[in-house]
Amino acid sequence: MGIFSPRRRTTDHEAEPRDAAPEPDGPAVPEAEASAPSPSGGREHGPWDVSEQPEVGARLDFGALRFGVPAGYVVQRPANDTAGTIPVVLLRGPEGALRLRVFAAPRDGGMWDDLRADVLREVEERGGTATEVEGPFGTEARCILPVTSPDGEAMVQPSRVVGYDGPRWTVRGTFLGPVAKDPRDDGDLMEVFRQLVVVRGPEARRAGEVLPLTLPPEARTPADAGSGTDGPAES
Repeated sequence: MGIFSPRRRTTDHEAEPRDAAPEPDGPAVPEAEASAPSPSGGREHGPWDVSEQPEVGARLDFGALRFGVPAGYVVQRPANDTAGTIPVVLLRGPEGALRLRVFAAPRDGGMWDDLRADVLREVEERGGTATEVEGPFGTEARCILPVTSPDGEAMVQPSRVVGYDGPRWTVRGTFLGPVAKDPRDDGDLMEVFRQLVVVRGPEARRAGEVLPLTLPPEARTPADAGSGTDGPAES
């Protein structure tokens, strides 16, 4: 199987991975032009700003994000993707799935505290449970949501939501499937998150604005555009 995979239908009784809560867009606070970010220096892992890791290397270029795709994993194309610009990337493989989204943040601080509070509130509003724990990137959210399988069976879906505040950006990663049911601080998907590179760009953006992601050329084939295949609901 190639690096990229079309969205697929759920045919068994296992709940299709999806986010624990709707992705918050964040507060629409105007942000002025900011100076270039300064390297963090001394860290052993990311997520990184492009000023710290300017070379693409083995990473694929998704626009606002760069990351490598481990062997055995695929990047799932969103349904009805005709323009090539997407708000979120979903990476699937043996450990489960990782959904990535990155937001513009103000110069004077990141937004992860606010985004995490939104996750906790929205999970509870949907009848689930969410708790905060300390992880390798600071405070994260562990969530359990009630879901219904395609044949109507009541199930629960665990997720692990982590975030990281960089210079003028905040990246959010939602771990789904086995890697969320049995959380671990290593493995393929965690390494993808640790080695993320964020390309914020110099544009003035609102705090909380979702940075656009673009599928690499390898994913843009005529057969994929507007395929309309089904897949996990985008919350």
